[in-house]
Amino acid sequence: MLTALKIQNLALVERVDWSLSQGLIAVTGETGAGKSVIIGALKLIAGDRADKGVIRYGEEKAVVQAVFKLRDSTGVASLLDELGLEACEDGILLIKRIISQKSGRQFINDQPCTLSSLKRLGVLLMDLHGPHDHQSLISNDKQLRLLDRYANLEEEVSAYCRKWWEYTRLRAEYEKFVESEMLSEDELDLYRYQLDEITKANLAGNEMRELEEQYNRASNASEISQSVSKVLTLLDGENGLVYKFNEVLRFCRDLENFDKNLEESLSPLRSSLYEVQEVESALHEYLEGLDLDPLAYDELEDRMNHVENLKRKYGGSIENVLGHAERIERKLNQTEERESMIDRYQKDMANLEQVLTKMAAVLTNKRQKSAPLL
Repeated sequence: MLTALKIQNLALVERVDWSLSQGLIAVTGETGAGKSVIIGALKLIAGDRADKGVIRYGEEKAVVQAVFKLRDSTGVASLLDELGLEACEDGILLIKRIISQKSGRQFINDQPCTLSSLKRLGVLLMDLHGPHDHQSLISNDKQLRLLDRYANLEEEVSAYCRKWWEYTRLRAEYEKFVESEMLSEDELDLYRYQLDEITKANLAGNEMRELEEQYNRASNASEISQSVSKVLTLLDGENGLVYKFNEVLRFCRDLENFDKNLEESLSPLRSSLYEVQEVESALHEYLEGLDLDPLAYDELEDRMNHVENLKRKYGGSIENVLGHAERIERKLNQTEERESMIDRYQKDMANLEQVLTKMAAVLTNKRQKSAPLL
């Protein structure tokens, strides 16, 4: 039953808050008292269309809200389930209509819904009779719901509705996927070329720093070689640092023979000699490995130019170049998988259609057995 009706800025009414009691309620009054406004508000709750002409003069919007306390919410719950809306809590159903200067909105249990959904729900809640209004009993939908209740088919109808909404959602996903942006042949060719170019470059994240170090070393190989040679001459040449260290250590050994207390103080000199000899050995190896081949230098320069060109084209850094490659590879894979995805959607929809057809046939058969005169 209707337990509350709130009207705001509808026609001539500024505001009405009406709480209804149980039992028969009669509304009387002289012409112009507002009886028609209440009927109009109930029609809006039942899903009638409305235009901005029903809004009270000088206002931006009209609002109508109704609260129903349902003793038996089975039929309403079944329809809400079919519409994909949440069920009523404790049998309380809330309907709200907002009519503004630009558009209108409607809500069932604070959830937005379509006007057609509200109209279907309104048939279950009230039956408005007037000189030119049809009665709900001649509605095919109403007759079908009464038949399902009589034949105890409401649970099967709900199961069919859930399966129907599953099919509807799947079909919506399929249509959205089919309509989604698809790469053209020119774009595919461009992406394949870019991916091939980046893949063949065989880039590494820290490569540029290593290339710059190698290039700097190769560019200055002659100067580096001369400097290393000079250092080695100072270390190991006649009267070089190593020779002088050995002379110093010879005198130190004589001192230690005279006084053992000097061993600890003179010990660092031996360590220093070992370290100098290790430096000398390392520089010899470095000099032997120093590449002075002009061809190798040219190859290194070509590699640096190639990497710099890729950076200019695809993002300014090796990381960005690799990231671009990952993105276009993902797009190419999605395009290649598109046909298989479409085929999978179509198979799933076909399976659901078969299930729905069987369920519908069972319902039709049971309805016909329950109403043999139809």
